[in-house]
Amino acid sequence: PLARLPFRVAARIWAAGSIVALGWLAISLLAIWRPGAPPKAVSVALLMLGLAVWPPTLHCLEKGQWSVWLAALSAAGFRAFEARRPRRAGALFGFAAALKLTPALVIGFLLARSHRAAAAMLAVIGGAALASLAILGPNAWRQLFAGLSGNTAAWAPWIANTASLDGVFARLLTNNLYAHPLV
Repeated sequence: PLARLPFRVAARIWAAGSIVALGWLAISLLAIWRPGAPPKAVSVALLMLGLAVWPPTLHCLEKGQWSVWLAALSAAGFRAFEARRPRRAGALFGFAAALKLTPALVIGFLLARSHRAAAAMLAVIGGAALASLAILGPNAWRQLFAGLSGNTAAWAPWIANTASLDGVFARLLTNNLYAHPLV
């Protein structure tokens, strides 16, 4: 929906949404840390500030990345799972996985612990995939799969991706068109 807006407007809406997601993340993390006690506004504000000045979060806010939303959805999903609300947990994990594939790894945990949560997660992922197919058509999916190996080669060694162990490995040892190994 933001793609139809002028870039500056879309960027401002996305930035505001990311700040909202950062608040949601802070609330969820505090609720996980102290279950049963509603998070205090001062604690939420301090944790939000701490998260906002953390370099990976600053990078996500600067570049407009999905990671703040992924963290918020994942933390809220874990909170719902711990509160014994499996369908809500699965749906939240499913929305996270619909934005970026990495959270789909949670499905193994859910299959072992809660079939309802796993079913909800798979339903949300399937629904998102069908919605994108209906809106964008099959050519978008073909292009996605056709570009996977090239995108991986380009982005894995990118300097901002070295926050992960895979990124560090790629930056240190990868030799391709886009990067030369540091070692």
